[in-house]
Amino acid sequence: MKNVRLGLLDFGLRGGTTNSLQILSDLVEYAQHADQLGFARIWLAEHYYGHKTHAWTTPEPLIGVLASATKNIRIGTAGILLSIHQPFHIAARFKLLNSLFSNRIDLGVVNGRVSDKVKAYALEDSSKDIKAGFDKSLDELLFFLRNEDELFDDGDGIVLPPYKAAVPELWGMSGSLNGLDRTLRKEMNFSRSLFHKGADLEPHKELMQAFKERYQASFGYAPKINLAISGVCLEGYKPGRNDQFSEKEHPEHCHMGCPDRFYDVIANYQETFGVDEFIFTDLLTSHSDRMKSLEQIQKRFN
Repeated sequence: MKNVRLGLLDFGLRGGTTNSLQILSDLVEYAQHADQLGFARIWLAEHYYGHKTHAWTTPEPLIGVLASATKNIRIGTAGILLSIHQPFHIAARFKLLNSLFSNRIDLGVVNGRVSDKVKAYALEDSSKDIKAGFDKSLDELLFFLRNEDELFDDGDGIVLPPYKAAVPELWGMSGSLNGLDRTLRKEMNFSRSLFHKGADLEPHKELMQAFKERYQASFGYAPKINLAISGVCLEGYKPGRNDQFSEKEHPEHCHMGCPDRFYDVIANYQETFGVDEFIFTDLLTSHSDRMKSLEQIQKRFN
């Protein structure tokens, strides 16, 4: 196997008898351990589950917490449900966070759905078409991040501090390749999920290669691309003992087993999909088991 980069994705669900505050405390320790072991990034998802132990809805308040508790690992979102947020505020907060934490903040956005009740609470106009509003919100977000002079000149001297500072790493996210053209037009990186319900499981290696080449030709550098998978990686693992499939996600493409099996899965994906970075969602619910899993993954992948 060629060198790979491994990152983590967390939804804030654990199950069992734990509570949301304990999940948050464990999350900080988990991120610190991943940082020490050399994992590339940790992303937090935005979701509105009907679970009383769910640890967060929007991950935005946690980004600075994890970044301040770590040194090298990238911290980000996977992703912000941009259509129910004000792009101006997202741009301002994430630009400042990226400057505070040495340009290691990732801002991933998704064109996702929420329940009618969440939509009504989040939006002043609850009749707004979330799907149709995503492109408009994305354009606004990118404008606020990338067009500082125009914002200042035409917006009554508006500045999103720090002026001329680097913007966070921007990621488009999808369970299919439908968003590739948008990602290319907007000059964003691309994260492709294989475990969300309805995800396209075909490799489409040629299409991905064509995307890379078009991106390189358009912007003069290669895009970052990763593949998101879920499962359990733990020596001696027995299905059903300490893992959880949430009621909302029902992962369709999960991998359960020991580190050697996990290594083989990644090697196969690297070859068939042509991707060198992977984002792993651990379905274990035990904090101690999740910490052991990090160690075993690090050891197997060196």
